[in-house]
Amino acid sequence: MDGMKKMVARLGVLLILGLLLGGCSLPALEQSPTEISAVEVLPAKSVGPLAPALVETTPLPGSRIPVSGEITFYFNQPMEKSSVESALQGAPALNGAFRWTDDATLVFSPAQPWPQNQDLTIHLAATARSSEGLSMDENVDLIYTAADYLRLTQSLPESETAEVNPGAAIVASFNQPVVALGPDTADSPAGFSLEPAAGGHGEWLNTSTYIFYPDPALSGGQTYQVTVNPALKSTNGSALDAVDGWSFTTLQPGYVGYSPDVGAQHVRLDARSWCSSTRRWTRPV
Repeated sequence: MDGMKKMVARLGVLLILGLLLGGCSLPALEQSPTEISAVEVLPAKSVGPLAPALVETTPLPGSRIPVSGEITFYFNQPMEKSSVESALQGAPALNGAFRWTDDATLVFSPAQPWPQNQDLTIHLAATARSSEGLSMDENVDLIYTAADYLRLTQSLPESETAEVNPGAAIVASFNQPVVALGPDTADSPAGFSLEPAAGGHGEWLNTSTYIFYPDPALSGGQTYQVTVNPALKSTNGSALDAVDGWSFTTLQPGYVGYSPDVGAQHVRLDARSWCSSTRRWTRPV
């Protein structure tokens, strides 16, 4: 009985608590709307037409150019051609022809080769105008270096060498390519000539190295003068700085040994004799 009373009492307490909680409500949280400020939009400002400008050249400034190489100027818009040509100056002075491949691309071709191994300065004045009549914002200066002269850099045998093997190949190497890459150089010019003349054949071992194989071997004890072909030019058009050459002397023929030995006995009547100075076998007469 007592247990029943306790259970009823507990249920009563729970009922009261439920009523109290149900009657109470938490106040709603009020959210104030975020105020979005208006973005101030500036009125568009007219900047006018774009000023003409030189955007690129071929070759790039600072590079070496072939002695007869052209220079191409690329602009960012069509140009007033006469004003551009008048605005171009050079040191040394530009002497050649202008050619427009389109309204924004100008090619200059020199009438004479550029001075070899010397700097070339191109000045483009701001007076150059676009086809709309606008001038460039500033002057432009470009510097190039013309290609070096073609030079002999190595020779074999070396100059003034004595006792050269008469059968050895003769080689000349240059500082620049003389022939284009390719398997067939039969029509290419000879790299040099020999005095006195010698039989044999020559070929370009690579684009800048010429080799001559004597056949038969050169004469012994003879001084040969090698003269570089004066008509040679590099693939960039560079001429020879000088008609270089060199000389060498072949090994003097001499006695170094023989067979049969002196005092040899029981030598066959048909035995061959040998002399190492000529490297030839001979039959006795």
